[in-house]
Amino acid sequence: MNTTPEFIYNPLPPSPYNVLWAQNKDIKTDDTTPYMIPASVNPKKSSVTICIDDSNEMINLQAQRIAMLEERCDLLTKQYQRYYSGLKNKDDELKHWKNRCDLLQSHLKVPYTRIEELQSQKNEVKKDQIRMVQILKNAESELENLIKLSDQKEKDIAFWKERAKKAEKTQTIIMSLEHRIRILGQENNRLNSLITEGSRYKPPQPFNFWQQQ
Repeated sequence: MNTTPEFIYNPLPPSPYNVLWAQNKDIKTDDTTPYMIPASVNPKKSSVTICIDDSNEMINLQAQRIAMLEERCDLLTKQYQRYYSGLKNKDDELKHWKNRCDLLQSHLKVPYTRIEELQSQKNEVKKDQIRMVQILKNAESELENLIKLSDQKEKDIAFWKERAKKAEKTQTIIMSLEHRIRILGQENNRLNSLITEGSRYKPPQPFNFWQQQ
């Protein structure tokens, strides 16, 4: 048994590129000389003829291998072109969506800016609301104080009204007493005049104090 290189096509080669490959193949022969058939007339001539036939077979195998490789290369080229075209389309689509995204982001700048402005205004309104609540609390407290002060003033007014009424009554009594004092003074003067003149005493006329009022 001898070994000689032989090119065969393996449908599932170990190479990731899935190509034809060569390996050593054991070939059984009837003679110790590879590819030799015993000849009775002219062994030397027969050996040469068989070697030429083997060379032709090898060339045919190589030609078949080249043809299969070319076919395989064409398939790979077409597959590559298809993949390249697909990748190019994907790249164009990616660029399209990237441009679309950039456009949308540029359009969203104005809403984002407006949102920031509204958020700032909201914060200011919230601060104003807190300040107004505090002002309202202070106003309510001040109103309560004013109500208490008003109640106190009303009490003071009622007190002084009562005092004024009492003062008016007192003033009336004082005026009445002053009037009586004047009358008594006049009577006293008249009596003194009578005594001084030495004239006959005339009794005074009855005087009704309440009628004079």
